[in-house]
Amino acid sequence: MRTDPPAGDELARLLVTMRSSVMTAALQDAPESAVARQQWATVRRRTLGITIALLSLLVIGGGGAALATGLIPNPFDGPPAPVATVTPTQAPPSTPTATPSPEASAPVTPPEPVVDPLDPGTWIIDYSQAGSLLVGDPIAPFAEAAGLQPNPSPIDCPSGFYLFRDQDENSVDVSVALTQADARATPVDDPVLTYAEFHTRGVASSPLPDSPSTPAGIRLGSSEDDLIAAYPDLRQTFSKYDDTMGFTTYVSGPVDGRYLVFQVAPSPDGPRTVRLLQTSTWDVVFDICD
Repeated sequence: MRTDPPAGDELARLLVTMRSSVMTAALQDAPESAVARQQWATVRRRTLGITIALLSLLVIGGGGAALATGLIPNPFDGPPAPVATVTPTQAPPSTPTATPSPEASAPVTPPEPVVDPLDPGTWIIDYSQAGSLLVGDPIAPFAEAAGLQPNPSPIDCPSGFYLFRDQDENSVDVSVALTQADARATPVDDPVLTYAEFHTRGVASSPLPDSPSTPAGIRLGSSEDDLIAAYPDLRQTFSKYDDTMGFTTYVSGPVDGRYLVFQVAPSPDGPRTVRLLQTSTWDVVFDICD
């Protein structure tokens, strides 16, 4: 449907056509008398007014339609409201948190083992130690607290303190000798430690709880395999009983001129275990009382 009003030549032609149509109709019906002419003039004016009114309605209606359809901008519409532009706020760069480096922990020093003179299971035997005694320490204070007996005569054994247990060949009681090895012919009133030995007459099948222990955990009754694993530097040495008794004697050292000697023998249950521990300046089993 056409909504735009007639304009220009088209509007002029429309007006001429409408006027001609009105005049033709008026002439066809025109009366001959003066009264009729007056009435005709009135009719013509009314017709002209109606024509002008119709044309005005066409023009106004067409303009309204054009305004409604947006062909003519609406003068009452205000300018479009400004649209706020939001500028994104950039977050400040984050500063990485430094990871604190772990502090080096202080080395843990294991506590010194507590040696109880009355409990040989707490005693230490090492290259330069027996019980709580170090080489050169007077033997008497520790030995007397442990219940050891001094040697009354240095003829058979050097000056020192001893505890000889049951001499039954199957006994696994621990015998002890803490001596000054060079004080054999001449008695010494206050002997100092230079030699220590711990042994059993028989052979224990497992580690004895009342036996002194090396720092590596080897004690009387420890297996030969454990001994070799604990002291990789072991080498075989000898004693005068090795061949006749089936013993094997090992030595570790020297450390500061001293040795640890171990004697191994078959146990009643089969495994070969340690039956003698010795610390001294000798790298063989030294029979201190021969």
